[in-house]
Amino acid sequence: SATLNGPTGAEAILTDAESGRSHRVTGETRALLLFVLTRQAAADVDKAEEERGWCHDDDVITGVWGRAGNASSNNLNVLVCRLRREVQQHGFDHWFIEKRRGHVRARVRSATVA
Repeated sequence: SATLNGPTGAEAILTDAESGRSHRVTGETRALLLFVLTRQAAADVDKAEEERGWCHDDDVITGVWGRAGNASSNNLNVLVCRLRREVQQHGFDHWFIEKRRGHVRARVRSATVA
């Protein structure tokens, strides 16, 4: 789940349905990345699993840094690596964030956006 209106701004909560483990992502750009990916996953709920949740890099960059931001695809790659490292440190499979040339997604079972 992800929201822009957490106590200190954007935040995302990852929950493992099988183990019950959860982790709150509060780093602004990492939480915004998860918000953008979660919003797309929630919108694509009726699509086939292999098509669900993919976002174009440009849309993710705009969603995280805004239109006036000077971010590049390299900034996005670094952000994805940092998010993967954070979630892995908290016991999650870091490969749930999938990155392919020009696209990224969060491969999740369910997604909620507030």
